[in-house]
Amino acid sequence: MFEMFEIILKIILLIGLFGIAWVDYRTKLIETRWLWAIALTGLILTLGQNGATVTGQIFAGMLPGGLLLLFAWISGESIGFGDGWLFVVTGIFLGLQKNILLLFGSLVMAGVFAIFCLVLKKSKKSDRIALAPFVLVAYVGVCL
Repeated sequence: MFEMFEIILKIILLIGLFGIAWVDYRTKLIETRWLWAIALTGLILTLGQNGATVTGQIFAGMLPGGLLLLFAWISGESIGFGDGWLFVVTGIFLGLQKNILLLFGSLVMAGVFAIFCLVLKKSKKSDRIALAPFVLVAYVGVCL
C-alpha cells in the first residue's frame, strides 16, 4: 500500500511540474495558483497517510525553497520568487535530501544551457531563462 501511495505522489508532482514548466517556458513566470494546488494536495495526502510523523520531514524538505526565497529577496530577484516557491512545494513531496538533489541538478542543467546559449550567441548575459523546465527534467532523474 505504501508503494502505491508513493507512486501516486510522484505522479501528482510530475503532472504539476509539467504544467508549471510549460507556463514558465512560455511566459517566464510561475503561476502561484498551480503551486498552491500542488502544495495543498501534497500536504493533504502526505499528512493523511502518515500523520504527524512526517511533519518535520516536510518542513526540512521545504528548507531549500526557503533559502532560495531569501536569496531572491536579497539579490533583487536574480532568481525569481516563483522558483523559490517551486522548491518549497517540491520539498513537501521529496524531503530534504531529494529536494537538494533536485535543486542541484536543476541549477547545473540551467547553467550548462545558459553557457551554451551565450557561446552560440543565442542570448545575452542579461536574459532570463525559465528554471521550471529544468526542474521537471531533474525531477524525472531524481525519480529514476
